[in-house]
Amino acid sequence: MPRSPYTLAATLLITAALITGCASNGGGYNEAPVEADIATGYYAGNWYGPNPDRVLGGLWCTVTPAGEDKWDAKFVATFGETGEYDVSLQGKREGNRVVFGGVEDLGASEGGAFDWTGYIEGDNFNGEYTASTYKGTFKMYRTEKPAE
Repeated sequence: MPRSPYTLAATLLITAALITGCASNGGGYNEAPVEADIATGYYAGNWYGPNPDRVLGGLWCTVTPAGEDKWDAKFVATFGETGEYDVSLQGKREGNRVVFGGVEDLGASEGGAFDWTGYIEGDNFNGEYTASTYKGTFKMYRTEKPAE
């Protein structure tokens, strides 16, 4: 059954009122927009050794907020086998990027303590790492997490 022009007009007016109402707190003034967390998301890419043109394996990461200037990250890396690492990220906002750094001890069988720095800016999560026998970089981009 076709809709009447009045039904369509009423629907458009209600939709416009709802959209406008979302921008107001009901007190007659607009609230400041809530800033989205620029670090949260799912990232996919690769990690590299000393030669930045040689991919050593795949790297994936899910970043979730854990408090002010803190995020929880779950990294999954391939290097023949697949390893999963839960890391607490301490970050500092610098303009449109969040800069991270720290030391993460993955255990002797995984290369020991890794000193690393990284940043998330836009859809990129890039960084560098150094361990007793490893040195390299990683580059990931924000994407949709694949269905499990």
